[in-house]
Amino acid sequence: MCTVRPSDHRVLTDGSNDVRFHPCVRYRPWESHQILSFVPPDGQFLLMSYRVRKLKSIPLYLKPQLTSDARTSRLSLLIGMRNDPGKIVDSIDVQFQLPPCISTADLSSNCGTVNIFSNKTCSWSIGRIPKDKTLHCREH
Repeated sequence: MCTVRPSDHRVLTDGSNDVRFHPCVRYRPWESHQILSFVPPDGQFLLMSYRVRKLKSIPLYLKPQLTSDARTSRLSLLIGMRNDPGKIVDSIDVQFQLPPCISTADLSSNCGTVNIFSNKTCSWSIGRIPKDKTLHCREH
């Protein structure tokens, strides 16, 4: 069994937002204390998803670019802060799926760590974005 308490659960408990949980989540702890309690199933799964409806603008930008020719493909992701949001964004994890046309990849970044899994899912764990810095994840 796993227990998680989101750092700012208010965004999830606002009645105007759309929150969906995997069937393994126990609802009672969430409803009473905003704690996610669940027994993880075997394999990879999506624990929860949510959509924030009243967010005026996202404080981050993400610019993906995929170019290819007959023999090679190049992937590049740029991420940074739009403006000073007033709050610290300190836990950023970007996940993306490589397209089927890519057979192998070697990605690196100027901040954080990049992992490529056997199912071609990539995870770029950044943490906190330094002020006035654009981060990149590129194939090299």
